[in-house]
Amino acid sequence: MSRFRFRLARILRVREVEEQAARERFLEAQRTAREAEARAQAARDELARSHETLRGELTGTLQPGFVLLAQQALDGLRQRRQRLAERARTLALQSEAERAAWGLRRRDVRGLERLQDRDREGWREEGARREAAATDEVAGVRAAARRGARPSGESVSWPMQEHEKP
Repeated sequence: MSRFRFRLARILRVREVEEQAARERFLEAQRTAREAEARAQAARDELARSHETLRGELTGTLQPGFVLLAQQALDGLRQRRQRLAERARTLALQSEAERAAWGLRRRDVRGLERLQDRDREGWREEGARREAAATDEVAGVRAAARRGARPSGESVSWPMQEHEKP
């Protein structure tokens, strides 16, 4: 029996390469989004610690210069936290888009793999049919030989007996 050859093997290979590249893009985007979220969380934590520190410092006599500097520092931390949070949201959306693109590529590859499996099964069935037909033919020839028939399928004919005329 000949070797199975999938007629769309080249397309399947290209789709597998595309799917792998999409997966790698997704994983990189996901890693970047997680890092951005970690930076945003660190900025939120820093802002919260700064608020607590400032509250602790405000228990005595207040110096206007110190309060002004502290407020400016907190405003800067708020702006940084806002920028980092926005960046984290953007990167999370990009990561989700890459995940969706990877899912589409993965679906394409799986569809071609199912088609390959179906074609391989058809190829196996066709081979089994051919083998069964060959086996049936051999068995038929052997049976005919046992019956005394010629291998071509002709049967032995007997001469006709003459009938008496009245």
